[in-house]
Amino acid sequence: MDNSMIKINVISFRPKWAERFLSKVSAQNENGCMLWTASKFQNGYGRIRAGIHVSSHRAAYELAYGGIPIGLNVCHKCDVRACCNPMHLFLGTHAENMADREGKGRTARGEKSGSRLYPERLPSGERHYRCKLTSEKIMEIIAMRGTGISQRKAARQFRVSKTHIGQIWSGKRRKKIHQCHVMPHVVDGPGEGRRSD
Repeated sequence: MDNSMIKINVISFRPKWAERFLSKVSAQNENGCMLWTASKFQNGYGRIRAGIHVSSHRAAYELAYGGIPIGLNVCHKCDVRACCNPMHLFLGTHAENMADREGKGRTARGEKSGSRLYPERLPSGERHYRCKLTSEKIMEIIAMRGTGISQRKAARQFRVSKTHIGQIWSGKRRKKIHQCHVMPHVVDGPGEGRRSD
């Protein structure tokens, strides 16, 4: 027997469960979508507990059409993640789902990517889990520039790479702190090339 033809039912089809499910779905909107109004996953898909947490659109498909063959996704024709209208759902492989997304121009690239649309969601600086240097330490490193301390010695002191120190000194890393801190400047005239405090 071919495994791809085996259907699985995650949902236990008890009448009370179906009633509970339908109570969490809105009436059709102008686009024909029936939106999930209860709990959602972080990615915007509806979520319902059926022994385990299941996407609401998968549950809607199972309620309407029965089990979902192993290896297939439940895809949206309408591209509304919270939609549970069985008429808007179809089965497809992961590759078909990605091709559908690409064909509709919904692939997040360039200006559409999450990092461009929501830069505040990307942890940076002290918020990043691998951060070794606090804002105070960055200010100390910036203040060391021009005092005669080498990048290598500063790197050893703060337990980071020499390259990291160089990037902080040049303003390529931790720019916000760098812009707020007054840098020592070069004095013209006698003793040219020396830095003043």
